[in-house]
Amino acid sequence: MRAYADSSFILRLVTMETDSPATIAEYRRLGKPPMFFLPLDLLEVRNAACALTLESELFLTTDGRQAQLAQAEGLKAVSAS
Repeated sequence: MRAYADSSFILRLVTMETDSPATIAEYRRLGKPPMFFLPLDLLEVRNAACALTLESELFLTTDGRQAQLAQAEGLKAVSAS
């Protein structure tokens, strides 16, 4: 039997998000079934991974003061103007 996994499930298998250990445990409990991975899945996973990267590493702003605050908090500020 093959299983369908949505992009959030797949990302939790390969990243260390807060709930990744529970997702991995569930996948193992199910016997690690082979999963469908279609071209649309690739697009969804790639977009979600890019969003996670941007969310965790960059602070987009057009305001110089916001950029300074972001940098003071240890974020990399990027001008979106």
